[in-house]
Amino acid sequence: MIHADSIFRRVCEECLSITTEKHCPVCGHGQTREIVINVQSGKRIRK
Repeated sequence: MIHADSIFRRVCEECLSITTEKHCPVCGHGQTREIVINVQSGKRIRK
């Protein structure tokens, strides 16, 4: 269940940058995967 205090982000598997793109704009070639971050605790919730 997704709550209002959770946000969707993507994390690059190569350089671990947080982004919203499917392909990482930082290192240019890394695949990203979706994660959910709880805003209150700052913890990642695995998807």
